[in-house]
Amino acid sequence: MAKLRDCLPRLMLTLRSLLFWSLVYCYCGLCASIHLLKLLWSLGKGPAQTFRRPAREHPPACLSDPSLGTHCYVRIKDSGLRFHYVAAGERGKPLMLLLHGFPEFWYSWRYQLREFKSEYRVVALDLRGYGETDAPIHRENYKLDCLITDIKDILDSLGYSKCVLIGHDWGGMIAWLIAICYPEMVMKLIVINFPHPNVFTEYILRHPAQLFKSSYYYFFQIPWFPEFMFSINDFKVLKHLFTSHSTGIGRKGCQLTTEDLEAYIYVFSQPGALSGPINYYRNIFRILCAGGVTLSGLCKSKCADLIGWEIPTVNTAGACDPRRPQFQEDTKNEILKCSCVASAAQIPKHPGHGTLDVAGIYTLPGLYVDPQATLHQGRSCIYACLYPK
Repeated sequence: MAKLRDCLPRLMLTLRSLLFWSLVYCYCGLCASIHLLKLLWSLGKGPAQTFRRPAREHPPACLSDPSLGTHCYVRIKDSGLRFHYVAAGERGKPLMLLLHGFPEFWYSWRYQLREFKSEYRVVALDLRGYGETDAPIHRENYKLDCLITDIKDILDSLGYSKCVLIGHDWGGMIAWLIAICYPEMVMKLIVINFPHPNVFTEYILRHPAQLFKSSYYYFFQIPWFPEFMFSINDFKVLKHLFTSHSTGIGRKGCQLTTEDLEAYIYVFSQPGALSGPINYYRNIFRILCAGGVTLSGLCKSKCADLIGWEIPTVNTAGACDPRRPQFQEDTKNEILKCSCVASAAQIPKHPGHGTLDVAGIYTLPGLYVDPQATLHQGRSCIYACLYPK
């Protein structure tokens, strides 16, 4: 009987894991079936159009615009991977490190490269698997600890011990984790469109129905098929993400130019360029099955924080409120009508909160928001600004 009692927790954990993965793979199959029907529909309308994919041998001129900075490469010590980045501003100035999201690359920060170079050494990075940075094949190479170590090693390789760290989407998640695990490396932190990682995983585990609203999480678990669907009809899905009314840039005057859009398509049309970015998502259910982002018990950020949410689309009284004290120490709570943005590059100016030390993406100081802008993934945007006490 004692042995049975000892084995019961392990048995329950195994059963829970089996149930979890059964649900995940069932929904993966459903998502794959839906996309297969979309493929058949596209083929029915015209196979030639479906498989049309013009060769893109040369990058658009905007990617080599000298006003954006200098293209550089660095090979980091832990993984041996070579990272590509664009740097603007003089060496020796404080470092501002910019981490993009999905599906983006360094070019999303083109406005910030120009804006901040007079005061900072601004570095816009191609994350692991993106753009001209090396892209390991296996999804195990895209675990969170690998992504965190990348940024730590890059900082060392650039000759800096700390930086102003800005992240959007996946870059925002990585930025949070750097600030939590290595607070001495972060002078100031700005996160766009990603809550505290523990808040995110806790909320998902308590409200699993939320995952069904993000069907692409499941679709991306399938090998090679998501990459193929992204590329058909000359990357129609990518074009839709950036230009449609529902998910693209809605603010007039801030839409991507034809050349901007072609820059994104050029980068993701290169051989194997989609697998690395999608591999980030192929690890997400392993994180949730393990109980979320625990980081060896390090769950609190150790800086004074200001968190801004767009309202009313975010339930700030709910479990996904990043201002909750168990995740934030010395928090200054202030509800701001923050912007939804189409990409980290498209944040318009609206100076209204100049008392903050660092509280904006477009320029410093001041928080710049625009309630008329549209978020890249159709969800609410957060700005999380951390600065030392």
